[in-house]
Amino acid sequence: LAEKWFLKAIKINSNFKDAYSNLIGIYKSTGNNKKLLNAYKNILVIADSYKISRDYIHLLYKLRKYPETIVEINNILPSQLDNYGLLRILANSYRLTSKWDEAVMIYRQLLLKEPKNEVFLRALVYCLDHSGKTIHAIELIDGALLFLEKPSIDLFLIKGVLCYREKQYDEALKAFRKTLNDNSNDWRVYYNIAMIYRKKGIDDFAEQFFARAEKYKRSEERRVGKECRSRWSPYH
Repeated sequence: LAEKWFLKAIKINSNFKDAYSNLIGIYKSTGNNKKLLNAYKNILVIADSYKISRDYIHLLYKLRKYPETIVEINNILPSQLDNYGLLRILANSYRLTSKWDEAVMIYRQLLLKEPKNEVFLRALVYCLDHSGKTIHAIELIDGALLFLEKPSIDLFLIKGVLCYREKQYDEALKAFRKTLNDNSNDWRVYYNIAMIYRKKGIDDFAEQFFARAEKYKRSEERRVGKECRSRWSPYH
């Protein structure tokens, strides 16, 4: 009944902001995302509100409507250049739509604000790699490994995989070996090292590391209850 009343009020006065606001509340409570999106579109025609725009952007992003998310953020970005929450969503949306160069630019901005944020760093490396700038990605990781006090195992794994793809097998081996002391049970490390030894024709070492990788992988599968794989392993 409430929805019908507000829709009727809008027919009488299409600029009735409060009616749209109430419809948004109704559609949120009922989970009707199609009508909710339409209500947001309509209210933004008549109301210049950052809060409404922000809520609309978060809804678009939640629904994985990334192209629309990009458009809406860019519409309000000139007045929100220091809004790192929006910049993070924008960077992710560019990445998820394979707009690598645009994503690289925004992730660089985010890293200037939070230079020790490995989430932004890994995302930037991922985008550089996919845009054909793998060497730049490796150089970025090298700089981060010198800068960060306690870099995660993932950074070494990523560097190793990127070097492997560039046929820099000795550098890849160094990167993977740096993870062995503190992460001796990580199956990905042993698998990747085995792959390098196989490439280098050192088959006896390769078989040893393949065996250990399989052992630790099975152990991890039992622990987490599902297959364990990494997108950064060379065979992906």
